Amino acid sequence: MKRQVFNSGGILRILLTCIITATIVLLVYHAIQNMYVHLVWIIFIIHSITVLRNRVVIKHGVLYIEKLFGSKEVPLADVSQIVVERLDTTYSSGKEKTANLSVNILGDTGRLISKFPYSYVHRGVAKQRFIDAVHATNPGIYVNLEPDHHHSNYKEYTNRKHQNNG
Repeated sequence: MKRQVFNSGGILRILLTCIITATIVLLVYHAIQNMYVHLVWIIFIIHSITVLRNRVVIKHGVLYIEKLFGSKEVPLADVSQIVVERLDTTYSSGKEKTANLSVNILGDTGRLISKFPYSYVHRGVAKQRFIDAVHATNPGIYVNLEPDHHHSNYKEYTNRKHQNNG
């Protein structure tokens, strides 16, 4: 399978940030000095580079988690599960408002190998592309990218797997 790249909607985020930055600069240009205008644009450029650089890439049987400074390689042959974990939840008026989600990559023993933000694969098309890319490399990996599904731990998963095979 060819190289698959997953990020958190980079181009759209960069366009929105550019529009917001340009609006701020145009609205307050006369009120602030030129040096500060350049500082705003420098912050925009750094943010754009960060958005484009932070991503997950699957190629040649390896999952690469790339960040602004460095990357981590995870051979998919060493992975048994890829599941979503709810890190924390924000409540407003007693109702769940937002949740921070992470995609955990687990090894054969159930230990955490690595993780990356759920926003990289949360869209429907990206989610299915990610699952297809993982299964093209190693069809034995249990992949569950549903945030509201309470995934089983590794022991329960392997018990279920053995029951289905036996």
